[in-house]
Amino acid sequence: MEISPHAETDDFLSDAPKDFQWQQYPEADKVLREKVGEFLQEHLFAADLAKRMHEETGTDFFDWVDHMFIPSGQDIATMRNRNNLVRTLETQGFTHETALGQARLHHPHADFPIVCTTDSHTLRIGIGVESVEDFLQKHHLNAPIFGNPFNPLRCAFIPYGNMNLVIVERHNEKVEAPRIDEETIIEGYGLWDSREREPDPGQEHNYMQKTLDCAKELVQLVGGRAADTVLDCERNYWMYTKENTAGALMKDRLDALGLGWGKIRDHHTFRSSREHFATLVQIFLTLGFKKRERYYAGDAHGWGAQVMEHPETGDVLFLDVDLFPDEAQIDFSREPLHSRGQFNTVGRWCALHGESILNAGMHHLEAKFDFDKVRSILEKEKIQTMPPFSDFPYLRQAFTEGEQWYLDDVRLDHALRIGAINQETYNHIVANDFSAIGSHLENLQRRNGYKGFNKKGVDAILAAVDPQRIAVQQKIEAVVNDK
Repeated sequence: MEISPHAETDDFLSDAPKDFQWQQYPEADKVLREKVGEFLQEHLFAADLAKRMHEETGTDFFDWVDHMFIPSGQDIATMRNRNNLVRTLETQGFTHETALGQARLHHPHADFPIVCTTDSHTLRIGIGVESVEDFLQKHHLNAPIFGNPFNPLRCAFIPYGNMNLVIVERHNEKVEAPRIDEETIIEGYGLWDSREREPDPGQEHNYMQKTLDCAKELVQLVGGRAADTVLDCERNYWMYTKENTAGALMKDRLDALGLGWGKIRDHHTFRSSREHFATLVQIFLTLGFKKRERYYAGDAHGWGAQVMEHPETGDVLFLDVDLFPDEAQIDFSREPLHSRGQFNTVGRWCALHGESILNAGMHHLEAKFDFDKVRSILEKEKIQTMPPFSDFPYLRQAFTEGEQWYLDDVRLDHALRIGAINQETYNHIVANDFSAIGSHLENLQRRNGYKGFNKKGVDAILAAVDPQRIAVQQKIEAVVNDK
């Protein structure tokens, strides 16, 4: 069952009708892709960049697009084409709004770039990167940068004829926010990175409260930059401290083009034990995230998730937790979930590895790629991808093979003692060099603006990476092979 909550408090991103479902908007996708194609035919630097994006990073130029400025032109045909495009977008659900002093078209329920109309004769397309300076340096460009260092929004223009490529660096949309100096930004990173995140098993409560306090202090220090700071730190922790090989490898490739994760990061997934889930949600509410839909996977699967989105940065979170049938209808993001001495996939992972916001780090980062191309890139680097758990024209998803994380005796014994794993799973982990699956990179390809997720597919992949189920499956395979 999917539950889309009404906006009863300021904690929610927006109101939604009962039983709301994410939709596809193929006509909008078609006209916007055609406009990008028109741009790439004329802007030679952008065309070469698009080719390199695909070949070297397995990404699609369209997925990097932050915004478009559609010109009126001087002739009747051009004006008619622009008006037809606007009408198509309106019929496909785009709404008119004004932001940052600019009238624009925005789709509130789809994954599309912002579209603006302009009296200029220049078609302008912006792409979202992590750092404008890094992009210009990697491509040996001397374009001026608009926006002071550490501003919420910075950009640079790369013109070519009647086309203009804009390199955009966003940390949030509030450009009128006070400028934060370099020392304060560095202090903010240090504050989050230096917090205590290595509790002994069973001692997480105080660390979770300290992390909540740290989030509040960070907001006081850097304001609207806090969410961006935290996710940047958490991605680095996931890639480098917890050694997600696929993530680090793809980040190196993206950095080689000056892109970073930029616009292609789709969502960050954090796992939590039941007792600490409400605190995890409160941490992200403190950082400015709002609640979107909730998921309950069903009685047979025993998990749920609160999806959250930041209204300024656009970043999305998936917060996973074990759930039981009698909790399907409650707002489990607010009501405390107490331990029941019964563990499903998420709770078992947390018992083995810890809380995602503490020592375990993220379970996965999902990023938008050309699905087949990035699988090929990873395979050449000897990183395998699991079978897709979503394989539709509008949504394709697959995990990389999970990173095997070492477990010490203390944590493994604790997981056995509290009943998170059984003796068979314990023995399997010991035989597997004291390791169990930890994290993944998730390969995602979206089309038609579809912004939702395949709940049934997620059920299947959660089962596939559950250490207890893996232990049982491998025991069955061993018996079959012996015969």
